[in-house]
Amino acid sequence: MKPGRPRVALCIPGGAGAEGSGHFIPALRALIEGLSEGADLTVHSLGPRHPPSREGTCGRARVIHLDASPGGAGKVLLLVRSVAAEHGRGGVDLVHGVWALPSGLGAVVAARLLGARSLVTVQGGEHAAVAHLGYGSMLRARTRFPTLLACRRADALAAVSEDQAEALRGLGVRRAAIHVIPYGSPLRVPAQRREGLHPGPLRLLAVSSIHPLKGHETLLRAFALIRAAQAAVLRVVGGDQRGGAMRALAAELGVERDVQWAGEAPASAMHEHYAWGDILLHTSLHEAQPVVLAEAAAAGLLVAGSRTGLLADLSPGAVVGVPQGDHEALARAIVHLLADAGAMERRREALHLWARMHTMEWTVQQYAALYRELAAGR
Repeated sequence: MKPGRPRVALCIPGGAGAEGSGHFIPALRALIEGLSEGADLTVHSLGPRHPPSREGTCGRARVIHLDASPGGAGKVLLLVRSVAAEHGRGGVDLVHGVWALPSGLGAVVAARLLGARSLVTVQGGEHAAVAHLGYGSMLRARTRFPTLLACRRADALAAVSEDQAEALRGLGVRRAAIHVIPYGSPLRVPAQRREGLHPGPLRLLAVSSIHPLKGHETLLRAFALIRAAQAAVLRVVGGDQRGGAMRALAAELGVERDVQWAGEAPASAMHEHYAWGDILLHTSLHEAQPVVLAEAAAAGLLVAGSRTGLLADLSPGAVVGVPQGDHEALARAIVHLLADAGAMERRREALHLWARMHTMEWTVQQYAALYRELAAGR
């Protein structure tokens, strides 16, 4: 261990692998790479598929890949055992869990047993309860209780948006502070300032897996209304988990010729899609951040969509936010925005400023400061 460097065990449910490995979450990997420059960082990773080697690296961090086949409680125990073994080799000052279950709970339990400090980052469905999709930790007692336990018992708690932090407070997570640390763009390009729109039809871009939670019905219905008002094309980037149902809806709405289905794209190719678009549309029924907002903001796009997560934080000053599922309100808001050049440029400037301030380097700095404070016992 280098003097002055906190010794940190980071618990994650996968995501630290290289692009194309099947264990790759761009924002999480970028965060780990950055944090490994200032901390002695060991990553304890639960993966959906076990990599060929039990150990690997991410930046300067050592990554221990754990077999994720046990059930929920088994995953927590597996993380605790792995962190305890690491503590026995050289000591651990801080245990950081990303997502409340199982990683956050594992981090809290391991830290209590080892006399270390704990940090939990919530960044997904911890505060969600989307009943008709069966999504969210607040739907069932078996996930609600341990999620809230991890959030309450951690020495420090971080969220990726004020919207998420406020929802947790409403669920009874009463703390002196919830640190709000959104992810900056993991694409690592300087924030760009654009002027105006591309010539020709309006270019609308959607980036997310085609999954019921992501609200592609709202997306397509809003696009049909926008397309009726002016020339427009829509590009959808993301793998299809709905068996072609959204293509069928596009045909039913009569817009199939104006929708480009780009499929799943590697992170290294996303620059081209953001350079193509004018407005990012993000119509999820629930979000905590999402990271694509940071990517689009850094690329200079306008952003519109469901008022949830970071979109709620930045609406109405920097993005266009409407209630989830309201395709008519979304289409109206975009048509009105396009008719007001001044309002459009004010939002563009506000979002550009946010992107310049909230880079991935900024995200790393916020966590690095928390690491130092917690490891020092403050």
